[in-house]
Amino acid sequence: MNDEDSDWNPLDEATTYVEVTKKCYREKAIDLLREAADGPKLKSRTVNPSPRWIECHIAGEKVFYSDGGQRIELHRKDVLALCESKSTPPKIRSGAISDWIHLAINDLWPGGIPAGVRAKA
Repeated sequence: MNDEDSDWNPLDEATTYVEVTKKCYREKAIDLLREAADGPKLKSRTVNPSPRWIECHIAGEKVFYSDGGQRIELHRKDVLALCESKSTPPKIRSGAISDWIHLAINDLWPGGIPAGVRAKA
């Protein structure tokens, strides 16, 4: 492994890092990474190592399949910058309904609620 390779993370590891850092579900972490990789915020690359055999269990039976020897990697510094760039979700008061409301508002308007937006009755 050369020094350049240490600057890249496999997609799965980057997703886990975003999930833990942003305190969000895995699907949201994947969406954040995909959105950043579609733009100039996150460098990505496809590497072609030797194919690996992966084991999983389906309907109680052990199944093996090949990953085809392709893997997506994301630039480590870009992933770190992505996690630091946006603020963490606001501190949420107790209560399940208010938690979901605050998370929804934060997802819609990460920079805060725009001026002029009012609640409708």
